[in-house]
Amino acid sequence: MERSNPDGIVEGPRLDKLRARHPEFLRQMLVFGRDREATRSELAAAYAGWRGMVRDSRGALHYSSNDIHNLFALIRSVPGVAEDSTGRRFLGVGIDESAEADLRQRQEKAENGAMAQQELTLEELTQAAYRRLLGLVESESPTEALEAIQQIVRLVEVKQSALQQLADLEALLGEEVG
Repeated sequence: MERSNPDGIVEGPRLDKLRARHPEFLRQMLVFGRDREATRSELAAAYAGWRGMVRDSRGALHYSSNDIHNLFALIRSVPGVAEDSTGRRFLGVGIDESAEADLRQRQEKAENGAMAQQELTLEELTQAAYRRLLGLVESESPTEALEAIQQIVRLVEVKQSALQQLADLEALLGEEVG
């Protein structure tokens, strides 16, 4: 159960685990100085990106408001950091643009690698199933050969379904652009 401590930090098992990583975020993604400033939204988006969160179909990020509250409390505690009179902007802190660019680049590389790995894995499974089928046919085991054929059919169906979903998505995106 979540509860607030005297310093205004919201505690609880899940929030405590998230809060333990906040100093790492400050070290990796933020810069401090008199000439720096960032809005609450910019900081929340940078934090969400750093945590690897993705946007939903409407472009919204779903994170715990208590987690962000705790992050902002830590940022406010850094000497030289203050909020402006509206409470929407932090003064004395900004997002390190080079760290943010590096993070985006690593995320894109990971996404591209994951897609290539998924395709490679599907191809490897198909090739393994073919090799198994050939071995079974040579051993004259009709039952096992039938199971291998069924496995190959399922793999082909999965691949065709994925390709169709990709084509549907590309068509949908094309309609939105046009």
